[in-house]
Amino acid sequence: MQIRAELTQDISSISHLLKQAFANHPYSNNNEYVLVENLRREHLLTFKWP
Repeated sequence: MQIRAELTQDISSISHLLKQAFANHPYSNNNEYVLVENLRREHLLTFKWP
């Protein structure tokens, strides 16, 4: 597995993946992708590796 920084062209694929992952989930409003978009916009979307 390769872990790398998110690229602009990744954003739509990530949103699509999140929409599909939470589709029909009983505890989801299927808007998790909006949370990720908001975190990204505010520069709060981070990943830490040990």
